Formats: sequence, structure tokens, C-alpha cells
Amino acid sequence: MAKDDVIEVTINPQQGKQIAMFAEAPEIEVIDKKQTPFLSKKWQRVSKETIARKNGPTENRSPREQVSLQKNTKQTEQITDPNDLNQMVKPKPVDLSKLGGLYAKTGDSSSGERLFKDIDIGDFNSINTDEYTFYSFHERINDRIRIRWVNRIEDTLIEFKRRGVIGALKKGENTTMIEIRLDKDGNYLNSVVIKSSGIKSWDEAAVLAFQTGAPFLNPPTELVEKDGIIHLQYRFSVMWDPKYIKHIN
Repeated sequence: MAKDDVIEVTINPQQGKQIAMFAEAPEIEVIDKKQTPFLSKKWQRVSKETIARKNGPTENRSPREQVSLQKNTKQTEQITDPNDLNQMVKPKPVDLSKLGGLYAKTGDSSSGERLFKDIDIGDFNSINTDEYTFYSFHERINDRIRIRWVNRIEDTLIEFKRRGVIGALKKGENTTMIEIRLDKDGNYLNSVVIKSSGIKSWDEAAVLAFQTGAPFLNPPTELVEKDGIIHLQYRFSVMWDPKYIKHIN
């Protein structure tokens, strides 16, 4: 899989800011109190904000879990229309080492635009961030869901190409926004798709990443709301370009 497959950010609904993963800059911290929309592991201000073209760690593909979707999602048992992208794709192990332009990011955005769209591309991540108390919990979640999500997106692309329908994918960003609900111990309860990508199997990939990645241990008690549930909103995006088709085997 390409090196720039990464979950970049997640939202903190209580403070209205977003958590930036892999945001630490190498020795360019400056003293400045200017405002920033980003939260991260530590407080930092940099001389120039940049985002690395290739972001975060790449991991081996995760084991395949045999699961069924719960509650607010449905599973299609078989493909009934070969021209319909919105069919459940059965997972199978594949390796798309040359596929680029695919990434995940979490966080809420009413515009649906990329969070870092106004920040220049650089050699490393260098952005202004404020310290977030619960960063480590979100980092643990990201570590468990990222590769699961990427695996399933890879599988759908393989299947779309096999069925000859991959040309129907529109170039650009395809975004799924979901709310995940956990109990106080970090066990998965259910999910709601807030905004669909328009491709059912990609929406399901986001949900399944959490369903199979749970439990998320030791959640901060402060994240448990009055209803006794932890509500987390995540945004997953696939940046698609037809030029990637040749790398799908």
C-alpha cells in the first residue's frame, strides 16, 4: 500500500477543534500565541506550517475478521447487479503496494473539504497545535482502525476492477462521515452514517474498521456523556484518480 495511507485528524466536538496526528515538527518550535484549529500531543507553534506528502506509518495488512455489520448498516449477501458500485464486496487478501492517493482522515467538516487544503506540502508535518488531554486515546483508536479501513478499501477497488465497473468512480475526494458509539469500557455499540460517500461498501468499510477494531481500552471517563455513551465523529476520505487503476491487480 502507498506510504501516504494515514488517518490524519479527528474531531473533538466539545472544543470544536480537530486532532492532528503526526504533527510534531523537528526543532522548529517558535514562541507565538496565535490561534490554531488543531489539537495534538503537545503545544507547538512553528515558523511555517507544512504537511508531508507522505504521512504517518505504513503497517502490514491486518488479519481478516469474519464479521457482519451491526444495527445501522446492512450487508448484501451477493452481487446482484454487475454495474452497481453500491454492493457489498467480500474481502480477500491483496497487496496494492503501488496504489497511491488513498488516505483516511477523521474529523467533522461541514464543507467536506480537506482539512489541510490551505497548508503547503513539505518534507514533514509542521503545524501549529494546542495540547489535547485525550490525545493518547485517539492515537490508540487510530492505530487499530487505520489498516483495517485501508484493507477494505483495497478490496473494493480490486472487486470493482474485476467486475469492470471501476471506471464509474468519480475523480476526487469521496468522504464518509460517521458517528461511532462506545460504552464506558470502550466496547463498540453501534454507528450512524452522517454523510455517505455515495459508495455503500466504502461507508461500510469505515464502520467495520471500528466494529472489528474494538474494544478501545481505557477510554477517559471525561468522554462518557450523560447517556453513558462515548460519541465519536470520524471522517474517512478516499482521494481517487483513474490513473491509479493500472496499479490495481
